Amino acid sequence: MYSISGAGNANSKGYWGGYSMGRADLVRRAMGKKKMDIMEEERRNFIYGQVDEKGDILIKGAIRNGVDEASANRIYDLMIDLPTMHLTNLTLLPMQ
Repeated sequence: MYSISGAGNANSKGYWGGYSMGRADLVRRAMGKKKMDIMEEERRNFIYGQVDEKGDILIKGAIRNGVDEASANRIYDLMIDLPTMHLTNLTLLPMQ
């Protein structure tokens, strides 16, 4: 099992989306301030990753990590909803 709660939210971005901890923290701050434009851009990065103009991978993305697109969207939605949930812990079963 992989637990997502509080600070673990940033870890889950790294685990599934291939984010660095610094990048995950930037997204966490955008979520806290409800910056929807940044959050939607990061949804694309989380799911599909990001490459630079040379084709070098900057963010691996969930799909490159073996997560299907629908599951990646659900995971991202859960991470977005965590700050508004009154749960102290959300546990997800590992992707098989």
